[in-house]
Amino acid sequence: TRHLHSRRYSAALLTLAAGQQADRKTSWFWHLQGEVLTNLGRYQDALVSFDRALEIAPGHIETLVFQAVCDVHLQRYPQALERCDRALELAPYHTQAWLFRGVALQRLGQYTDAYRSYDAALRSPRPVRSHPLRQLAQQSITYCRNLSRTCRRWLSQAS
Repeated sequence: TRHLHSRRYSAALLTLAAGQQADRKTSWFWHLQGEVLTNLGRYQDALVSFDRALEIAPGHIETLVFQAVCDVHLQRYPQALERCDRALELAPYHTQAWLFRGVALQRLGQYTDAYRSYDAALRSPRPVRSHPLRQLAQQSITYCRNLSRTCRRWLSQAS
């Protein structure tokens, strides 16, 4: 985790590879490896690691959300949405699940629902603390609002 937090992802991957065989039986090991692979941009490999983590701990919400992030990067938006919905069934106030649910919906062109998801992320009892995520949510809400207004205006002009 030290390498991961200091953004030395290749070193983190090497450390995991050199780890004990017993570690490979824990969901933590597979989740951590998936997180490192995600940060290296190896999304398909990360999904394999996250799948193994979920085999051991099926209800691990952070793993589901990381899978959704990988799906978004792989442009598999329906799968990302499904994973976020599953995470939100387990933890209805999970900020990142709402945030990435909004991203998936936005990419699917479902702007009103995306707006609602971004709004839920911002209103979560545990709001987005990291500045980049909060900024992303705010920008996405503004984008969805503007797009909704434009669509309504076009529809009213067309009738």
